[in-house]
Amino acid sequence: MKRTVLIFTLLSVLSLSVLSQEYVPDTVYYKNGEIKEVGILHLGQKYGEWNYFSPNGKKMAVVTHYKDMLHGENTVYFSNGNIKEMYNYWANERHGEFYENYNNGKIKST
Repeated sequence: MKRTVLIFTLLSVLSLSVLSQEYVPDTVYYKNGEIKEVGILHLGQKYGEWNYFSPNGKKMAVVTHYKDMLHGENTVYFSNGNIKEMYNYWANERHGEFYENYNNGKIKST
């Protein structure tokens, strides 16, 4: 009986430790120490919203991933912070509406 309880406890602890490592925050840095990209890894693959930055620290894009594929809403920014492009991906293919703006923020095309 004690052996069964011990085995069950060990299996429970091991399974919890494996499950807790499924989603891991990840940060990639440039050589100059600035953050390049920030997001979540799910079983070693990009998952959810990832933020990408230029070498001088300005936000360049917010991209949604699913199993390392572009999947969902994506936004690209000008260096001044205005939105350059907004589009959607479905399994690494552009899907749906596409918005493009001028640097001053006015709509260029849809």
